[in-house]
Amino acid sequence: MSKTSFNHKFPIIIIEGTIRKNAERTLRLALDTGCSRTMIPFEAAEAIGCDPGGSPSRTRIVTGSGIEIVPVVSLKSIKALGKTMKNLEVACHDLPEEGFVDGLLGLDFLKNFKLTINFEKGIIRLL
Repeated sequence: MSKTSFNHKFPIIIIEGTIRKNAERTLRLALDTGCSRTMIPFEAAEAIGCDPGGSPSRTRIVTGSGIEIVPVVSLKSIKALGKTMKNLEVACHDLPEEGFVDGLLGLDFLKNFKLTINFEKGIIRLL
């Protein structure tokens, strides 16, 4: 079991996630149980050796401005909340800078574990 603290006074849960392909990058991710697919920014994908522009795989995402078709890239691994998942396919999309995070940690990662969130104490447990 892993245990991670978060600021329960902040309006979203922000955690660190490390993505890897040929290189590694640590991102600030919003834990988003309403997001089916993990999302990372283009710059981070390119920095670790992915090619979002050349990716033949695409997915539809719903944003505040409507539906967008965005590239999907495959990570060698992603580590978040003390757990590592290999070969996860993630969406590439840049979130607004005002959002305090680089990307989103979605259900494609979270559904592989037992997740408990104690909002009162600001603790996430992942089994």
